[in-house]
Amino acid sequence: MGRPSRYSDEAWDRAFAREKAGERRGDLAVELGVSISTMNWQAAKRGLRRGVTPGWVDHRRRPEGGWPEDHVFHQGKAGMTPRRWRELLARYVAGEPIEVLSGAYGVSEGAISVRAQEMEMRKIDHPDAVWLPRGPTAAAAGAGAATAGRAGLAFDWDPDDPRASEAALTALETAAAREGRAADFLTLRRVRRAAGLAAEQREGPRPEMAFTFDPEDPKATYASIINAMLWAVEEKRHGDVRELESLLKQVERTFRDMGKG
Repeated sequence: MGRPSRYSDEAWDRAFAREKAGERRGDLAVELGVSISTMNWQAAKRGLRRGVTPGWVDHRRRPEGGWPEDHVFHQGKAGMTPRRWRELLARYVAGEPIEVLSGAYGVSEGAISVRAQEMEMRKIDHPDAVWLPRGPTAAAAGAGAATAGRAGLAFDWDPDDPRASEAALTALETAAAREGRAADFLTLRRVRRAAGLAAEQREGPRPEMAFTFDPEDPKATYASIINAMLWAVEEKRHGDVRELESLLKQVERTFRDMGKG
């Protein structure tokens, strides 16, 4: 039979009456100093089944038409409501970094991704969503760094006149380097390779390729390498740029292996 309960039947009935009125069973279990399984067993003894027993609402199940805007989701400690989730996801679609929103609202990045899918608030669901650079470029330039956008990177490409095409692309690269748009600059470098546009090579000493490697500060290291890359493109040392791009990937892997990526 097991040992008798420390509470009388009347005390248990009062506890379940409070649950019926809207209090959470888990909170009541903590207050009474019993396990949730004990609460469930006492409820089963009384034939109480949430969502089945007449007048007994299962507050864990979403009602028809969705949750009210001020409904608090008790599964987490952040006190999120549908209204707060919509506010968070609107900021996410507008371009705020997911890690910043995670800290501001006290929810995990994984929870944000899941809720965005459930509420159809993923960036791929919104054509006007703002996408941020990622990886070492984002770390060096800062999330949300300035970009000219796709229209701003357009240029006249004439396969019959590669010299003119290369000059137009070089002008865009130089402008991106001068304005510190590292994400745009790296995009243009990929475009150059895809289009097969070789650039003029310059030889000679290259002390400007030196960079600072700080094992305790990945952001400063990434910034140092990208500054060297921006100098190289202004000087049309495209071979140096390729070497620095390869070096940037190696450094990123090194920091990732160190647990600091």
